Amino acid sequence: MDNIEYIEIIDFATTNSQSAINSIPKHLELMESNLAGKLAGSKINTMNKLRRLYDAMDKMSAYLDKYSACKSGCSNCCYYPVTISDIEVKYIEKNEHLKRARVIPKSSKDKYKGAACTFLKDGKCSIYSSRPFVCRHMLSMAKTSKVCEPKYAFDYTLPLIRFDGFRSAYDLIKIESGQEINIYDIRDIFYRKY
Repeated sequence: MDNIEYIEIIDFATTNSQSAINSIPKHLELMESNLAGKLAGSKINTMNKLRRLYDAMDKMSAYLDKYSACKSGCSNCCYYPVTISDIEVKYIEKNEHLKRARVIPKSSKDKYKGAACTFLKDGKCSIYSSRPFVCRHMLSMAKTSKVCEPKYAFDYTLPLIRFDGFRSAYDLIKIESGQEINIYDIRDIFYRKY
């Protein structure tokens, strides 16, 4: 991809992102912006709070789907670093009936560059309903998924829609979980079985 093509992709993604933001219905906008406050005042446990956050993010993604290059069968972002917190590790263990690795190695940003996520099977996420926050937050507003291809993962950046309400809710849940707030790459926690 040359610089001119990249600039055209970024220009489209920027304009498309703004159109998408401007079109979000009020009820979804309020859901996103008020979620952290609602969860903070709730007596439900952190696992259920995480489920509510994920459900809200899925509703927003379903609305924004018409603006996004992300479609079923596209797995480009599954070759990027897939960060996961302790509470999400527990969530996946509980909902997918899996066990984490006993020894967690130190990870680096480039360690898994170009390596598929542990849970990518036949081009689709095998734990889609339990996928972590970072996977739900990744939503390309480009015309095509070309710029998302793994070979460009660290060379180009793409404007993403910021959902500060969702981010605040996620941070709140991590803190309320009472666990350490470690961030790992999912490949260090759940090994790929071949």
